[in-house]
Amino acid sequence: MSYEHTQKGKLHLILYLGALFLLVFAMLAEPYVVSTCGLYIAALICLLLGLSVNTLTVKDNGNSLRIISGPIPIFRKDIPYSEIKDIKISRSNILNGWGMHYSIGKGWIINIWGFDCISLRIGKKKFRIGTDDKEGLFEFLKQKNEKNSA
Repeated sequence: MSYEHTQKGKLHLILYLGALFLLVFAMLAEPYVVSTCGLYIAALICLLLGLSVNTLTVKDNGNSLRIISGPIPIFRKDIPYSEIKDIKISRSNILNGWGMHYSIGKGWIINIWGFDCISLRIGKKKFRIGTDDKEGLFEFLKQKNEKNSA
C-alpha cells in the first residue's frame, strides 16, 4: 500500500505580490544603491519562499511519511511510521497559522492552506499535517500504524 497526495495552497500568491511590490519599489529607489540592493534581495527571498510553499506533498517513503513543501523543497520532514503513537483527524484555526512552525501547546504545524489536518503524536512531540485529503491520509496512516504494531 502506498500514498501520495499534493495539496495546492494560495499563500504563495501573497509572497509573489510582495516580491512584485519590492521590485517596483526598488526600481523607483534606483539612485540609492544600498537600499536598492536590499530591496532586490528581499524580493528574491519572497520569490523563493513563494516557490517553496505553493504545494505540500505528503507521501509514503518506505518506512516513513515524507512531507515536502513546494517545488523548491526548502522545507522537508520525514516521520518514521514506527514512532507514530496516535493519529487523529483534526482542524487547526487561523490563530495556528500556515507554514512550517512550532505552536505552543499544539506542537509542530505543517500546513500551507486550509484548516483540515491530521494530528500525530510521536513520543512527546505533536505534529499537525495540513491536508485537503484528511480521510485518505488518516486511513493510510491508520493501516501503516496497525501494520507496525502487529
